[in-house]
Amino acid sequence: MLNDRPAPSRFPPSARAGELPRLCFLSYRQIREFAMPVVAEYTGRADIEVVDGTFGDALAIARDRVERGLVDAFVSAGSNASILRAGLQAPVATIQLSGFDLLQALIKARRVSSRVGVVMYGQTIPELDEVKDLLNIEVSQHAYQTPEDARQRFELLRRDGFEVIVGSSLVVELAEQAGLNGLLAYSLGSIRKGFEDALELARVARLEAGRYEQLNGVLHNLQEAVLAVNRDNRVIAVNPPMQQLLGAPHARLIGQSLDTLEPELSLQPTLDSGQVERAVVQRFAQRDWVANRTPIREHGEIVGAALTLYDARAIQEADTSLRIQQGRRQSTARHRFANLIGASPAFVRAVLWRRPC
Repeated sequence: MLNDRPAPSRFPPSARAGELPRLCFLSYRQIREFAMPVVAEYTGRADIEVVDGTFGDALAIARDRVERGLVDAFVSAGSNASILRAGLQAPVATIQLSGFDLLQALIKARRVSSRVGVVMYGQTIPELDEVKDLLNIEVSQHAYQTPEDARQRFELLRRDGFEVIVGSSLVVELAEQAGLNGLLAYSLGSIRKGFEDALELARVARLEAGRYEQLNGVLHNLQEAVLAVNRDNRVIAVNPPMQQLLGAPHARLIGQSLDTLEPELSLQPTLDSGQVERAVVQRFAQRDWVANRTPIREHGEIVGAALTLYDARAIQEADTSLRIQQGRRQSTARHRFANLIGASPAFVRAVLWRRPC
């Protein structure tokens, strides 16, 4: 499954020409060892870092990689994938468990025992009730949400005499530690599909990162306070005047929800309506501003929005200066007596009478 969340709490820097996509395979020992033949297949197509970690540890590892700009996309399975998708604004490809994967695992388990326990992350699989009758085996399945929950579910099966357990990496490890047969539910085909999805996510992430860098480069030289958000109202570009106004450096602002940072500046209405707002007076940070809100479109589709804040005092001062200059020009004589042309006696008398001595 492709994680369609855009974008990262920190967008990856655009890669140098010819640099391989950078993937981080966050896994647990059993699936990591099982997946190594697939990882080897991608040599020359991607730079893959393989890291062991689960639950909170996995999220901390992923955030570190994102903060340091070391990854374009993540690939993971089960609980790790769910946690990464929920906790990161970064591309995450999920290794999906297919019905065929589970069928293969059950066939292998049937060779060992006619009683098979299944423990998977998230939720149970209703289709198993139909498959178990076809395979003529007894299947008891459970779902877990946390490591402790997984241990409790596993213990229930162990006490009930199940000697073969099919499940995730964590569950397989529990089975092996207890001296039981543990079978990983995933197939190499599903893992390969996860890596293909990750490569596509990395490609898209690099394209977006390149656009964001160009946008930040343009905004950097503007004197007005300007920021831009993506379709999810998360900051993708911000220039130094806006950074100063928000009181945070560029790195802390990129990827953050504008509604969370400053609800008063939210661009969500602009994203929803697609309407341009110009010269709207807004009070912010104890100052008056003139705000422009503009949707950003690509191929007719709204992909973001931009906010520009003009200092109202500077506008007033400029307006006053212009009015003074215009007044001076209007009060200055356009012609001099020396420029007047005429020879009639009346004209000459009038000029002589008005000409200063």
